[in-house]
Amino acid sequence: MVLTIRKVHLEVAAFSAETALKAQTLGASRIELNARGSYDEGGLTPALEELKKLRAHPRKLTIPVHVMIRPRGPPGGGKPDFIYSAKELAEMIISICEFKNSGLMNAAGGDRFVFGAIQEFDNIDPQMDGVRRTEVDETICKALVETAKPFGSVFHRAFDPIAATPYAVRQAEKLIDLGFQCLLTAGDRVGGCLYQDNTDKIDNICRRVGEKLQIIAGGGVRKGGLKKAAEQLAVYEENALWFHTASIQYGPKGEATEELDTTELIAMLNILGRLQRINSFPERGSGLYGELGFSARLVLFEDYLAVVPVSEQEQSLVPRSPSVSLCSSMGRDIPLQHLDRHGRRA
Repeated sequence: MVLTIRKVHLEVAAFSAETALKAQTLGASRIELNARGSYDEGGLTPALEELKKLRAHPRKLTIPVHVMIRPRGPPGGGKPDFIYSAKELAEMIISICEFKNSGLMNAAGGDRFVFGAIQEFDNIDPQMDGVRRTEVDETICKALVETAKPFGSVFHRAFDPIAATPYAVRQAEKLIDLGFQCLLTAGDRVGGCLYQDNTDKIDNICRRVGEKLQIIAGGGVRKGGLKKAAEQLAVYEENALWFHTASIQYGPKGEATEELDTTELIAMLNILGRLQRINSFPERGSGLYGELGFSARLVLFEDYLAVVPVSEQEQSLVPRSPSVSLCSSMGRDIPLQHLDRHGRRA
């Protein structure tokens, strides 16, 4: 049986050209470019000069760049974020056009724009403990997606309050209909994507829409807790699931800087580098089905090879205890662990 190794990718939020290039050198697969000094506000639209500097640098950026389009940070005063006026929409459209017309972005190379807008309704959502119902703002998003073409579009963490709701999957499907290629989310407005409840919510979204919408798990991604979340989410096809981190340094008083914490980033890349996915064999009669008796996906973790059934029907065929091992490319047997179709050990 020929097994093809696949990577779990890491995207780095950068707040300067220098940080972006350093992240690329260390092994990041993609950059999200934000304005200098905007980390505390969650990332804002960068100056065009920053992208010019990035492209003109002798080291050259060779990985895709996602450019943040966000005119302001949270409004304060308890008002919800990511709800924009007509004037702010116009600012976002102008920013997209400036970057598009600069000749500094490459749609074929995977460069995209990152934005998001929501609308909050007056009616209280009965399923969400008195929280107002929140949905994707289709009108604004459609205008931005159309403006961004031929570049792809990423819906950012404006989705977090929606991700916590029972209708999160329906809203993610709406993003697909609107023309988004990616969704960046922490899985909830509270906590980051490494919190177990939030990881479970992201898992559910991946399972339902991951074939059509790349899910980028972000928010509080550091080396602590990454391995556990990655093991749960690594069962999906390559490019269906990415992780996103700013990997910033913190000052002596715990204040956030915008300098890259290289030690932290290397540690995260090492964790994901040891957690590699294997080609799936979904058809009956394939090599994997023939050897194991059911259709499954293999997932190579650091110390074991997992068998993940591709459907509820195949789940019933999974043995209750591992009884098989496969020879790895390193010439040694790797024990098999049988997982359920959601990536948890059976």
